[in-house]
Order: sequence, then structure tokens, then C-alpha cells
Amino acid sequence: MEWKLQTLDQSVQPAMSADWEFPSKEAALLAASDVIAHQRLIKVIAVENADQRMDLADIEKWCRNRASQKA
Repeated sequence: MEWKLQTLDQSVQPAMSADWEFPSKEAALLAASDVIAHQRLIKVIAVENADQRMDLADIEKWCRNRASQKA
């Protein structure tokens, strides 16, 4: 099932939204994690497919849980 990462690029005015497609939920979440960690002007909005949506708060929680499992 295809997943989308929705972002908002605030480096341009007006800000531009984009959808990035990934083959799995984990791939989309890993990409979102990378954006959160390394891109100050690009904001993560959500990760979703046809049946499920994770907003930024849920994505950040997933990132924290993943980081604590690595430690």
C-alpha cells in the first residue's frame, strides 16, 4: 500500500506544499524523521495512505520511540 509524506516548504513565499510517495509506512516515517532532524524550513505535515493518517505529533512520537529503542 502506498504512503504519502506531506510537507510544507517555507523557504519560498508563498509556502509550497508537496506530497512524496513511499512504498511503505516505515519508509515514509523514516523520510519524515530525516526532514524533522535536518530541514528547518521544510515542515512535516502528515504521513498517510487511504486508510490511516499520522499528524506531526504522532510522527514525532514515533521518532522518539524509535530513538529510545536504538539506545
